[in-house]
Amino acid sequence: MGDALKEWRREQALDGLADGTLSFSKAADVAGMSVWDFAQLARDESVTWIADDHVEADFEAL
Repeated sequence: MGDALKEWRREQALDGLADGTLSFSKAADVAGMSVWDFAQLARDESVTWIADDHVEADFEAL
């Protein structure tokens, strides 16, 4: 796979993860990466995949 295509797939995966249209594991699959490598990429790119409202709701449930 060419470098440009790999980069495009990673961008699509990060965008889908950020906007909630892809689950984390599906985004890693789209990017063609292991979930561990994709987690590092998301961290490096400052992509948050856990919405604040979900975290707040979980804390309130406790």
